[in-house]
Amino acid sequence: MKVVTTLKAKKIEHDKLTAAIAQQELALELDEKALRKLEEKVASGIPLEKAMATEMTNTSAAAKKYALETKGVAGSTDEFVAKQKAAQTELRATATASKGTTVALKALAMVGSMLATFAAAEVLSLAVKAFDNYIHKNENAIKLTEELNLKYSELNSKYESHKKTVDELAASYEKLSEGVDTSTNKNLSLSDEDYKSYLDITKKLSEEFPSLYQTLDDNGNAILTLGQNGRTASEDLKELLQAEENLNNYKISQDIAGLFGGVKVKVEEASAALQEYNVESQKIDDTLNTIKNISENGFDFSSDDYTISVDTSSGDGVKYYNALTAALKEFNKELDGNRLSELNGDFDVINVATQKADNENAYNFYLKLWELTDEEKNKLQEKIKEQADELMPILEDDASNAFQSKSQKQQEADLAWKDFVPSLVATMKSKGSFSELANGEFGEDIQKFAVDFVSNLNSSVASEMDANDPYAWVREHVILPLTQLDDSDREAVSDAYSKLLELNPNDLSEENQNAIEKIVQQIANLLKLNPIDVRLNLGFKIDENLKSKYDTAVSNSVSQLGITKKETESMFTELGIDTSKEIDRWNDIIKYVKDATEAKKRYLNTNAPSSKSASTTEVISGINAMSAGFEKLDKIMDSIKEKDKVFDYSLLEDKDFKEKFGGYTKEYGKFITTITKSPKDINACQDAFNDLATAYVYAQPIMKQLSDDTADVAIQYLKLMGIENSAEVVAAALAEKHAQVAWNSRDLSNATAEEIQQLAAESETTESGRKAFQAYIAQKLMDSALDTSADIDALNNVMVSLGLATGYWKQYYAAKKDLDYLSNARVEAFADGDKYKSIYTDKLGNYLDKKNGKYYYSGTDEEYSGSTQKRVITDLAEKQIQENASNYLQNAKDDIVKQVKVDTKYTGPKSTNPQKGSSGSSGSKGAKDNSTIDWISRSADLLERESKRLETALQDTWTAYTGLSEEDIERVQELFNMPLSPDSKEVDELMDYASKLGISIGELQKLSENGGLESRQSILTQKIDADQKSLEQAKESLDYYKQSYEEYVSKVPEYRDKIENGGTDIESFTSDQKAQIDKAIQAFDSWKDSEEKVKELQKTIRDEKGTYYDNIVDGATKENEKLADANDLIQKQIDLLNTQGSIVSADMYEEMMSNTEQQIDLYRQIQKTREDELYARMNDEDDPLKVGTDEWYNIMAAIAEAKGQVKSFEKELANQEKQLRELPVTNLEKIGNIYQNILDTIQNWGAEMEASGKTLDADYYQKLINNANTSISNYKEEIEAIQDVMSDYDPGTDNWNEMNDKLQQCNSSISSLVQNMHKWNEELLNLPIQKISDASDSLSKIVDGLNDVKSEHETVISAVTGAISDEIDRLNDEKEAYEDTINDQKEALQDRMDLLDKQNEKLKLQAQYEQALYDLENATTQKTEKVIRNGELTYEANADNLRNAQESVQDSLAALKKQELQDQMDALDDALDDYNDKLQDTLDSLQKISDKWSEIASKKEQQVNETTATDILGKGWKDKVLSGNDNDIFQMFSKLYSDNVDQINKYQEQIDSTEHISSLIQEYIDSYKAGTLTYEEAQAGIHDLVSQMNQKMSAMDNLQNIYNYMGKVYDTAANGDAVFGGIQKAFKESGDQLISSLEQYQANAGLISESMSSWQQLTNNVESIKDILEDVKDNLKDTERDSDSKKDKDDNVRGSGNSRATGKHSSKSVYGSSGFSAEKHHSGVFSGAVGSSSADKTDKIRVLEAEKLGPNEIPAVLERGEMVFTPEQMEKLVASFSATAYVPDNSWIKNMYPSATVNTKPNIVNVSVGDVKLTDVRDVDGFAKAMGRDFVPLARQALARF
Repeated sequence: MKVVTTLKAKKIEHDKLTAAIAQQELALELDEKALRKLEEKVASGIPLEKAMATEMTNTSAAAKKYALETKGVAGSTDEFVAKQKAAQTELRATATASKGTTVALKALAMVGSMLATFAAAEVLSLAVKAFDNYIHKNENAIKLTEELNLKYSELNSKYESHKKTVDELAASYEKLSEGVDTSTNKNLSLSDEDYKSYLDITKKLSEEFPSLYQTLDDNGNAILTLGQNGRTASEDLKELLQAEENLNNYKISQDIAGLFGGVKVKVEEASAALQEYNVESQKIDDTLNTIKNISENGFDFSSDDYTISVDTSSGDGVKYYNALTAALKEFNKELDGNRLSELNGDFDVINVATQKADNENAYNFYLKLWELTDEEKNKLQEKIKEQADELMPILEDDASNAFQSKSQKQQEADLAWKDFVPSLVATMKSKGSFSELANGEFGEDIQKFAVDFVSNLNSSVASEMDANDPYAWVREHVILPLTQLDDSDREAVSDAYSKLLELNPNDLSEENQNAIEKIVQQIANLLKLNPIDVRLNLGFKIDENLKSKYDTAVSNSVSQLGITKKETESMFTELGIDTSKEIDRWNDIIKYVKDATEAKKRYLNTNAPSSKSASTTEVISGINAMSAGFEKLDKIMDSIKEKDKVFDYSLLEDKDFKEKFGGYTKEYGKFITTITKSPKDINACQDAFNDLATAYVYAQPIMKQLSDDTADVAIQYLKLMGIENSAEVVAAALAEKHAQVAWNSRDLSNATAEEIQQLAAESETTESGRKAFQAYIAQKLMDSALDTSADIDALNNVMVSLGLATGYWKQYYAAKKDLDYLSNARVEAFADGDKYKSIYTDKLGNYLDKKNGKYYYSGTDEEYSGSTQKRVITDLAEKQIQENASNYLQNAKDDIVKQVKVDTKYTGPKSTNPQKGSSGSSGSKGAKDNSTIDWISRSADLLERESKRLETALQDTWTAYTGLSEEDIERVQELFNMPLSPDSKEVDELMDYASKLGISIGELQKLSENGGLESRQSILTQKIDADQKSLEQAKESLDYYKQSYEEYVSKVPEYRDKIENGGTDIESFTSDQKAQIDKAIQAFDSWKDSEEKVKELQKTIRDEKGTYYDNIVDGATKENEKLADANDLIQKQIDLLNTQGSIVSADMYEEMMSNTEQQIDLYRQIQKTREDELYARMNDEDDPLKVGTDEWYNIMAAIAEAKGQVKSFEKELANQEKQLRELPVTNLEKIGNIYQNILDTIQNWGAEMEASGKTLDADYYQKLINNANTSISNYKEEIEAIQDVMSDYDPGTDNWNEMNDKLQQCNSSISSLVQNMHKWNEELLNLPIQKISDASDSLSKIVDGLNDVKSEHETVISAVTGAISDEIDRLNDEKEAYEDTINDQKEALQDRMDLLDKQNEKLKLQAQYEQALYDLENATTQKTEKVIRNGELTYEANADNLRNAQESVQDSLAALKKQELQDQMDALDDALDDYNDKLQDTLDSLQKISDKWSEIASKKEQQVNETTATDILGKGWKDKVLSGNDNDIFQMFSKLYSDNVDQINKYQEQIDSTEHISSLIQEYIDSYKAGTLTYEEAQAGIHDLVSQMNQKMSAMDNLQNIYNYMGKVYDTAANGDAVFGGIQKAFKESGDQLISSLEQYQANAGLISESMSSWQQLTNNVESIKDILEDVKDNLKDTERDSDSKKDKDDNVRGSGNSRATGKHSSKSVYGSSGFSAEKHHSGVFSGAVGSSSADKTDKIRVLEAEKLGPNEIPAVLERGEMVFTPEQMEKLVASFSATAYVPDNSWIKNMYPSATVNTKPNIVNVSVGDVKLTDVRDVDGFAKAMGRDFVPLARQALARF
């Protein structure tokens, strides 16, 4: 059992090994395909990095590494494939040998890491990284440059800030410091204000330059180290600035390569954009010219048919193609059905437009005009013109867009260069070589020259700079030339430069410009530099046209002569080429030379404009010198024409061929490409031969030296060379020379077109010569166009009249006109200062001048009053126009050059053998035989012979086309259909076939798939034509033979039956009779034979046509199978990548889509082929196919099958497009999952750390935040990708909903991450705060311990004080007892004294009473007052005395009585006191008992305290304390207690300080978070607080910190009054704001409530909204029905309102404007209490938004819980109450429902349903119409946004 298990395991492992090998082979197929595509793209001129980025992204690591090493060199793929296959073969052999053994297990392990023999896994990993860096090197370079620019921008800003500070403060500091002792900051003589200024300056300088800070004075002000050791402060500061600048320069120099990398990329991109623009603009111009011509003239439809050729290789070509197809569609629309049936689709796009076989981008629109009437032709012409008119502005916009795109690239490059130049200057300043320039005299001038020169460098030098060391260019071109100057030259440069700076570069006077030119030339000569570059780089204006022309000449020389830019400029300097005319001469020369040496020689020898004429011998010798080149061309043409041989590619690699023709880059490249593509098609290659031969001939010097005398000789010899049109070529060459003579001998600068044509007619005898003559003169006239004084209008007239006004010339003419206008235009400025000029034109484009608010035609006084058009031209745009004008002119001149030359027609070598003559046939002159010859039979025999020949050729086509027999091709096809392995015999056999043909395996497969189809179809067509001719000839012969038979048989009519049917006997005839009958029989047999021949030929032709169509279908089917296999392979690779977790490239899907599109096209081709076959069969003149036959059904079934396949593949294509469209989303989801996994891993680690009790640090939270931020960036990118995809889908579709779900998931994920980031950020911020809190806790613990000690100490104190207190109490008790005894005695004595006082008082009162009685007696008895009473004088007692005496008696008596009563009260008080004293004694006794019991605890506590005191103070402490001998223990304990309290206070102070600071830090943080403080303010406050953390903080310090914080918060000074004022101001502002907010709150309350309600309703009722939308859709469908149905519906709606009279429940659902559902009803109590439904009272009111009020309806606002009764319900309610004893008055009902006023004006309501707004709804019908018209599209838009 164990053995079986082991064997099974080995088999499984072996199967795995086999599968792994298969996987490797699949990967190799993809690698090979990618590498070969890479080779093709590199060979076509596509930059390597771009080609690798598009082709190698999804290949194996080994392939990437190999591609980097070989750089896409042609043929390199074969080596890679061979090595990989060898490794796979070895591995497969191992697998085979190891089957069933343990070796399989080891072999399997090898596969995973086996990547051929190129490198180890680590090396491949580095290779993959290098590959990624390589293809992204441009992006990386730009990114690095941007990062470094930002870095050094901050550095330079800091330096500029320091420099500004020094400039502002240095002088002030020096002046003020004279009145201060700078070593101590002590004020010596300054005023208070000046001294404050001095301190402020020192503070600012110390902040800007920390190195100047020495120490602080007593007041905390900085003391600076400035102006010491005999130096001034300014000198020290400037030296400090210089050191900083030098350091910055050095840092920049270290990163100069990084700073330059992105700049170089942008400059190169701008250059590439310019080249692309030139190509693209030419294509646009060509198409635009074509379209303009169509719009103006249309096509010539006078012939029976017409072909329109369209090149779709460019976007504008595609638009031209689409315009033609649109015109055809519009034309077909205007034809009725019958007419369309008659035309049978001949004018359908699919039948008209056909792709050219040799160019996939070229199409022919073939129009069968013979089928159209003249009216229809005109109609078609009209439709085409309409499309052309529509297309013209689009193409003009394309031209403008192309220009803008190019300009944007150039602007980006210029800006990048502008940013880089300061870094280049800084690098130069950091070099010792620059410093050395300052040595000697004029050093500063030389340095300034270098700085100015480099500062003004143009971006064009970037292409010359080394990306890794851009400064090397400066060193070589600036520093080195300056370093090599001797003293005299240094003086000369310095002097010249000083003079140059004195001149005004903007002064364009001849004198000034000549002076500038002279000095520039002097400097250029001294430094051996180009004068143009010197002038430009020193900031002096230069002719932009000349500079552009110079650069163009350099560029042309580099491309045509194969030399570098540096070599070209050196040659120009040597030859002195720096003027316009010199540049033109150089451009003329390099057109016809092959290298720089010859160009230089010709330039030096060409002093005269025309060269001397050669002799006849020299002409023959010169043309014979061409023979070596033409012999190479002859061999190539012969190899092409040899049909039975494979083309000899070695001829193209021939060294002599390359040497002769390799210099003609353009023509040579085209020739190689064409021959390689069609090596056996001479027709396809003929133009390439002609172009190469033309370049070769015209480059020969002898062509410039021809004369009229040697013309014939030249023509003959050129013809021998194979130039068929040698006469035209020579005539053109002579015409150019004649034109040179004419131009040099007379002034033709102002010649008219008529004069030039007349000269050409007089000079030349051939049309080509006259054309060349005119073109040459025009070329010379164009040279004068560079002169601004030239009459451009006159020149334009000449160009137009001569037919030489090409598209480029028209563009140049327009640009030149703009420039002439702009030269006189007024300069204006934008708001930002940028300058511009304006161009004004009328509707037709005529220029206008604006004067005093009016417009005049430019240069005239003719006023224009129509509408104007304005173009704003900035300085940059004007320079661009100048640049474009120069380019247009050069291109126009190139077009003219093509017309000066006549294209040669090269036909190959001419035979030197004489033509063989043909001998005619001779007959017998004397022959008497009158025999006839059947020429009809002869023709038939010849046609049949041709048919047989073609049949034989058809059978041999396999060999002719492929080089293999048909059997060989079938065998090759059979082999390719087998499952092949690298080491199989089948592969060896295929290699043999490929080797035999000299082609690759891939080419062999393609050959076998085609199988000679093209050649066979061609021959088959010829055979059908030949058989058709035979058929026509056979039909024609029928009548002839029948007539002949009738003629002959009429002579022997009696034998007709026997002749036609034969007889049963033998007859004898005379010779004449027999001859007659024989002729009749022969004629009859020929007639019948012809009939049979016709039938046979008809069948043959039908079969051949069927074969023709079958061949097309078979070819398409095979191609489809190949495409299907390719797609299957790609899908497997996609599945493999998905399984491996790799990212799938969009290229795979694009390739699958491309294959699928080809499959669709092929099945359409099959459909078209079968349709053509059906049409041909049904319109067969001889045997038309009948509907319903088997053959008809078979063809129809084939058509239907093809259509079905088209639909199937269209579905597949749509699915592939979906996958491709969503591929970025899919890939980003994968990346997002990776980020989430990383985040989860970090968090899991954090959870584990916390679970283990460890603390997480700031790095942990920062990693979480960084990763979350990266993840959010990825989600945002994914959202953009999703939104891009959603924009392609219709809202509401499954695809859209799927993407919308992903969009919501992304938003949700971002929200979650943002919340977590806030949480983590809070944790990060709380870490230091928590540390402070922990430190405070530690301090508190220590304080608790110290307090425990203090408590113990206080216990000792309590013990001591308790003992003392006890002693005091004892003494007090003794004291009190003694005092009580004394007091008792004193009280007894006092009682006696009191008794005596009372007795004495009583005696006094008694005495007073007795005295009063005595006084009364005296007053009564003594009569001393005289009175007259009854007329008598008498004496009476004094009444007053008497009264007073009486009162005294009464008072004395009362006092006695009172005294008695007081005595009684005192007696009672004494009794009470006695009682109280006795009771108090009892209480005191009880209190003593209570005190005795209550003192138990205190005495015990005292006992414990005394024990603690004994522990600390020692035994006997109490005696010492009570005796007063406690000094020793008092001192000891006092110190112990004091030390402990000091410790407590120290720790408590730190705790208090920390708490205050922590509180304020938190306040700062909270204020920063809330936005009250800026980050800088919060940071400064916290920094200040942290610095106080370990310092003692008094209450005043803490208060000042609070003031500092509050001052920042309230933007006041940091003192109490200011902060108090700020808070009061804030209170007032807050109060005002509160009042305002309350008012706004009241106004917004309803709106806020509505919004909240609407949102709640929206979130809670999504499903109900969907249901409502479904109802709306149903209603919309109802509105599309007939009017009766609508009327019924409206009646039902109106009828529902009548239910109010019945009191039954009736309601309508209304979807209000805010997007929620509410009910409008009149059902009274049946709806319950108000507020019981889901909608609140606001919702009820909102019903009014959606429906017009009825005539009797009024709005009502009701409180929750109230009820509404309808009138009917109230009547019932009253009736119910009538049954009771109480019947109320119901008249209030009428008042409750007042009559509503009918609104006679129409109510116009704007109904809003969520975000959908229906406007101008007047009534129910209007609402229904608005719903039907507007709701669905508006709802779709709203849902799409949702």
